[in-house]
Amino acid sequence: MRVKHLAKKSLVNSTNNLFIQLFRYVFVGGFAYLVDWGTMYLLMYRMSVPYLWAASGGFILGLAVNYVISCYWIFQQSQFKSRTLEFVSTGLIGLVGLFLNGLFIWILVEYFGVLPIWAKPLAAIPIFLWNFLGRRLLVFRTRPSESDTDTLN
Repeated sequence: MRVKHLAKKSLVNSTNNLFIQLFRYVFVGGFAYLVDWGTMYLLMYRMSVPYLWAASGGFILGLAVNYVISCYWIFQQSQFKSRTLEFVSTGLIGLVGLFLNGLFIWILVEYFGVLPIWAKPLAAIPIFLWNFLGRRLLVFRTRPSESDTDTLN
């Protein structure tokens, strides 16, 4: 019974618990990353798109997938009352992530000789942290009137 309760709390119930949100974000981020990497691969190797353009296209598609799933499964309580303002704020965090993603990939490819398709996973690690923390702290943080009494118990 305890395992079932823990699974429901970790996977189903709404939560503001940082650790549960991070746990869920690993799955969402992983799925969005597969969309991102797969898109980059298709654009580069099947459509001959230059690597930075392909990386950007994949990132944008992965970011969109991440946003939609995150809003419904991870971050239910936005700081903003307007979905438009929430989306724009998340988009701005994503634009910084897009810039950092391109910068990391470019440095890895041009200065370290890493193949673009392998530079992508290396760049994904800091971008994952940037996107999660940016969203959690700037867009989807709990309003001051709401206390986080959510625990794993």
